[in-house]
Amino acid sequence: MGIGRLFNKLKVPRKRESFFEASTRMLQTMDPLDFLTPETSGASSQDVLAQLNSVMHGAMEEVGKAVQLVFEQLSPEGNISNHLILEANGQIRNEKARAESFADLKRDELSREIRTRLETRFLYDIIQAPYQEPSVKRWENLSTRTFRRELPQTAEHSYNDLVDPADRRKRLPRWKTQMGYWLEDLCQNHVAEIVEAMEAEIKEYLSSWYEVTPALRKRASLGGGLFQEVTNPELWSFESEDPTVRNLLRGEQAKEIAELSTITFQETLRQTEEISRQAKEIAETALKESQEGLNRAEEISRQAK
Repeated sequence: MGIGRLFNKLKVPRKRESFFEASTRMLQTMDPLDFLTPETSGASSQDVLAQLNSVMHGAMEEVGKAVQLVFEQLSPEGNISNHLILEANGQIRNEKARAESFADLKRDELSREIRTRLETRFLYDIIQAPYQEPSVKRWENLSTRTFRRELPQTAEHSYNDLVDPADRRKRLPRWKTQMGYWLEDLCQNHVAEIVEAMEAEIKEYLSSWYEVTPALRKRASLGGGLFQEVTNPELWSFESEDPTVRNLLRGEQAKEIAELSTITFQETLRQTEEISRQAKEIAETALKESQEGLNRAEEISRQAK
C-alpha cells in the first residue's frame, strides 16, 4: 500500500511543507528544461515536476532570504531598534510583491522556452523516429499531478504588536510559518501554470504530428512519391561547363545521399549516421577537388603571364 493511501486510510493529516523546508531539498540543474531534449527523453513525470519546482524556488530564493532576515532581525532575544519594528510589516509586504513579480517573470520565461524546445523537438522526432509515438505524449496529462491553492492569509503586525519581546516570541513563529506556506503556494501555483502551458503546446505538437506523419510516411516509403523522385536518375544530372560547379557535387553522389535520406523513415538511427558520414566524405572530397582545380587555374594563369 502506498504512503498516500495509508495516510488517507488512517486519516492522518499530512504536514504541509513550507517554502523554506522545500528549498533545502531542491535539486539544482544547469538546464531546467533538459527533459525536452532528445538526449534525455526518458525523464519521468516526477523528474519533470521536480525540475520545474527547483527552478521556481530558485527564482524566489532571494525573496526567501530577505524574509528570513526580517524575522532574524526581530528576534526576541536582546534589544532591537524601534526602526526595525516599525518597518517590519512593510518589508514583508514588499517581499510578497517581489515574490509575485519574480514568479510571474520566471513562468513567462519558461513558457516561451518550452514552446521553442518543443518546436525543435518536433523537427528532430519527425526525422529520426516518424514511426514511433512521440515521447512527449507521456506528459500530456501532467497537470493532474499538480495543484493550485488560494494564497493563504498572512498576519500584519503593528508596532505595538511587536515592541514587547514576549509578544514577538509568541507572534514571530506563526508569522514565519504563514509566510513559508504563502511562498510555497505561490511557487506551486506557478508550476501548475507552467505545466498547463506545456500541455497546451504538447496538444498542438501531437495534433500536428498525427496530421503530418501519415502522408510523410507514405511519400517516403518504397514506391512513394518522394521515393520515386529521389531514385529518378534524370532528376540528378548536373551539367555545367564550369569546373567549380562540376567538382562541388556529382549527380550520382547527390542521388546516393537522397536515397539514404528516404531510408531513415523506415530504418534505424544507424542509417542517419551513415548519411552524415558519407555526406561529410563527399563534401571533403568535393572541396579538395575544387581547391585543386583553383590551384591549377592559378598556375595556368601565372604561366600565361
